[in-house]
Amino acid sequence: MEEKLSTEEEAIKKDYIFFDYKRLAGFFGGFVFFFFLLFSMIYIIAC
Repeated sequence: MEEKLSTEEEAIKKDYIFFDYKRLAGFFGGFVFFFFLLFSMIYIIAC
């Protein structure tokens, strides 16, 4: 019974870490997209 509980806890931990990575990747992707948009706008204004 105790072993089952520990494995369930481990699975929850794995899911949480995976979700955290997904959230981080989404934030990083948004930042890169925003930076690219800003850079293209500056390029259009400059040229």
